[in-house]
Amino acid sequence: MSKSRASLLLAVLAVATGAYPAGAQVSVRNYRFKLLTRSQEPQLSGEISPGVAPRGTYYEVETDAEGRATRIAAITNGQKTSETLLRFAEHAKLPSEFDKIEAGQKTGLVVIERDDAGNRVREDSFTVNGALIEYVTYSYDPDHVEQDFFTTAGRRSEYALHYYSAKGTLVRSIKFPNADNLFRRTEWEYQDATGLPDSRRQFVDGKLHISVTYTYNAEGGLVRTDAYDSNHSWFAADEFKDEIRTKRFYKEAGGTRETRLTYDDKGWLKEATLYYRDAFVCRFVYDRYPNGTARQTRALGPKDEPWAEYPDYEVFDVKRNGEPTDGQLPGTVLHKKGNWW
Repeated sequence: MSKSRASLLLAVLAVATGAYPAGAQVSVRNYRFKLLTRSQEPQLSGEISPGVAPRGTYYEVETDAEGRATRIAAITNGQKTSETLLRFAEHAKLPSEFDKIEAGQKTGLVVIERDDAGNRVREDSFTVNGALIEYVTYSYDPDHVEQDFFTTAGRRSEYALHYYSAKGTLVRSIKFPNADNLFRRTEWEYQDATGLPDSRRQFVDGKLHISVTYTYNAEGGLVRTDAYDSNHSWFAADEFKDEIRTKRFYKEAGGTRETRLTYDDKGWLKEATLYYRDAFVCRFVYDRYPNGTARQTRALGPKDEPWAEYPDYEVFDVKRNGEPTDGQLPGTVLHKKGNWW
């Protein structure tokens, strides 16, 4: 880390946690959508009238006496899921750093560097203790913006290409999760007016593997996703209520597999019940740490006999042999051998 960047970090860490000076005028408004722009600054749209009780996901935004957004909170069904607390140099219009908060706990700090036009060109992410986690750079070309992710050792780990509409809001992204493997990528299409994803397509070895479409209600709440194979044949869907996944369907050769999900009053997944051709197969129950992180998932058969244990993971979707659909997970113990359905 350069001396100037280290000095900046020390200055940032020394800032008092209060977001506003005493006597500052603060206004709070709610918005339905948060759009990403070419300059990498969020743009809020779809303001919700003060007398309307918001549903689903929306954004609560605080602005200071200079009209600058100083806090942006994502709220889903009345629960604050994340917050961004932005700080500014005196009288600057754009933030120089922000805190990241998840479930009410500060999880990190991001320091921003800009070019002469005000575009973000670099973001350094730190832990709450000031240790560098990663840094991200942005390169601005006439028709797109390249976003590169680097490890603390300076190795590029992943990158993305972002494309924008005539008004400067994100409409398409091509993301490469492994910078060393350009044959695996995901392409996203976004709605210009809302910033919500319309579709995504996953490519493996340069060939289309899976495509997914998104369906929303009139308020912009997600209600369904549908998945299609490389031949554009439907094979799976997720259903959502108040933007929380409640069901997952899979089309299989012998019939349809369905998982039904229920949640506790904190919004944490409480139980997932698996059916095949409408017949009960097993259920998944969850042991959690106090902050909600999964300690273990247990699969229980029709008589509540143990079928599997998945330490440190939240699992609700498995293959016929009980292995998670996301791949083998360390520590998995399968008590029931052979096919589960």
